[in-house]
Amino acid sequence: MNISNPYLSKSFILTIILTIIIVIQTPKIVYGHALPSSYSIEPDSLIDINHIPSQLTITFSERPDPNFSYIRILNSNSERVDNDDFKITGENGRQATVTLNRDKLSNGVYTVAWSTLSLDDGHIAKGAYVFVIGNSRVDHISDDKTNLRAQTSYGSTIYDALLKWPLIVAQTASVGVTLSHIILGKSISANSRLIKRLILILIMSSITIIIFTIVSVFLQASNLASQSQYNIITVLQTLIFNLPIGTVFIIRTTTSVAVISLLAVYYRQIARSKSSNYLYLIAVLTAGAVNIISNSIFSHNSISSIAITADWLHFMGVAAWIGGLFYLSSILIPMLKDKMKEEVYSYDLSLAILRFSQITIISLGIIGVTGIYMAYIHLNSLDSLFNTQYGINLVIKLFTALPMVLLGAYNQMIIYKHIISIARARKVSEGYIISNDNSNKNDSNSSDYNIVKLHRSVKIESLIGITVLFAAALLTVTAPPLHSHQSSIMQGNDGYHQEAIVNGIRITLDILPFRVGVNTFIVTLHDATSNNPIQNAKYVFLSFTNKDTAVGPIVATLDNDRIHGDKYLTTGGYLSQYGNWNIDVIVQRIDAYDINHSFEVIINPTMNNISNNMNKDTGLYAQSTLTYLAIALAVIVASMSTFLINRSNKQLREARYRLKYNL
Repeated sequence: MNISNPYLSKSFILTIILTIIIVIQTPKIVYGHALPSSYSIEPDSLIDINHIPSQLTITFSERPDPNFSYIRILNSNSERVDNDDFKITGENGRQATVTLNRDKLSNGVYTVAWSTLSLDDGHIAKGAYVFVIGNSRVDHISDDKTNLRAQTSYGSTIYDALLKWPLIVAQTASVGVTLSHIILGKSISANSRLIKRLILILIMSSITIIIFTIVSVFLQASNLASQSQYNIITVLQTLIFNLPIGTVFIIRTTTSVAVISLLAVYYRQIARSKSSNYLYLIAVLTAGAVNIISNSIFSHNSISSIAITADWLHFMGVAAWIGGLFYLSSILIPMLKDKMKEEVYSYDLSLAILRFSQITIISLGIIGVTGIYMAYIHLNSLDSLFNTQYGINLVIKLFTALPMVLLGAYNQMIIYKHIISIARARKVSEGYIISNDNSNKNDSNSSDYNIVKLHRSVKIESLIGITVLFAAALLTVTAPPLHSHQSSIMQGNDGYHQEAIVNGIRITLDILPFRVGVNTFIVTLHDATSNNPIQNAKYVFLSFTNKDTAVGPIVATLDNDRIHGDKYLTTGGYLSQYGNWNIDVIVQRIDAYDINHSFEVIINPTMNNISNNMNKDTGLYAQSTLTYLAIALAVIVASMSTFLINRSNKQLREARYRLKYNL
């Protein structure tokens, strides 16, 4: 297989253009995990005893599995006050409902506990929040602030990443080693020792995939069985035969068994005829590629066929790059070192190292473009790179991969500089005439040193690659930011701003963008005399009451801004109607009396339209900026990859010419 195709660069550019079009057209709706996007009874809400709703409905970002998901409502004694009739409602299968047993409800605090198994990506998520029935004062609800907040935890943890890590490494090795041998391995087909090593690596990779696939399914079943009435055998049967995780299990195990069988036949064929039939390896590569598809159809990118394809191409690029390094360090370079010991140096083997640089360039181009696309659909803003766990893990992955890229670029320069001297040391037995002067001896000694140096460098690259794969595993079990929940504080002249001084404390209330619907509420607390932030604020609450419609009070808990310690903020749809609102600020202090103050806020339709237009324009601007940035980065990556591919092709042609004429 010759990578030096004159049409390769043009095809690559066309692929990038198609990707850019897809970026523009793709809606940004990726979530990851089935997480709440809306509640019929909001967290921290205060409900009148005479107006208790008959049911609680939570809308999730993905489809919860009805068999292994639940919503439970508990009183302060941990007793169920729902009717245990959880069901999935709504046309898209994302709404879940339970009815309340009103006979068991009275004034008090109630906890809503939920758990979901996503039918879309197979991840488990759990969460809880509280609401209040009656006229309980906020400071009497609980001494523990965390009980007043909606909390979410993910069933996928760092332990899941550790479990997935060997699986990803094995998949990478299986595809990358096979692909590299098909492209580069003509020179070692007759070396039985290294062929055995090749087959051993591929078989061990397949066995690893089978083992960790089985273990992951058992752990998933155990986790689900612990929170349901089913035993683990029943859960296993449901997972394997009725859910997407079962499809993945079947794909991974059957393709791995197929790879082992193909390699057994391949080894027997080589042992008998002493020749290599690459059709078996092409079949192994195909099975490995299908194995990798299982990661894509059961991931955060399972929203569309385009996203699944991008994820699969991304993983294939990673496998070709890092798996190719495994092949280089364990098979190709050891082969070259063996030939040097025997003083038989291969022309084709030397050029194979140059061809590997082309594999790397193409792989990095594919990784870059598809990675940009997936970051675009997962991150709703650049801020998400640094203020969400998913974004932080993505940055860690990028910085982990950077040393590999730099080391590869260094090796590329070293390879091209010394590859001629390596290949010049070949013998007359290979069909080339080499003189016995001292220059050839010097070339041979230099070649020996350079091969050892290259081998050490490639081993380091391979180890870094394994670390990169752990960062990738960690990213796959981390939920992307929820676009429906992301909000930022809008700066500008619009919004509500009011100050008051109570007991020597200056209280400032800001509401942005100040409209009916979702707003950000910011309370700032300073000493009125010194203007220094107060240090003894324990909890800060807001209580919302609409005087015109008698809605409320609705209670919200504010979080302290870690960057600005004097600010406390929250975001939510607490101003749900037009009219006159009382917003009570309640500050609980350590070793001091509570501070209470009521702000009177008026929202009219004209003001809301202005705020809505401002918010819409700002959102469109942010969306357009992110789209243009994604396109610009894709163009840069495509241009650099095309340039490097052309440069590598030129180097390969030049090396062949110089070797042919011994220049």
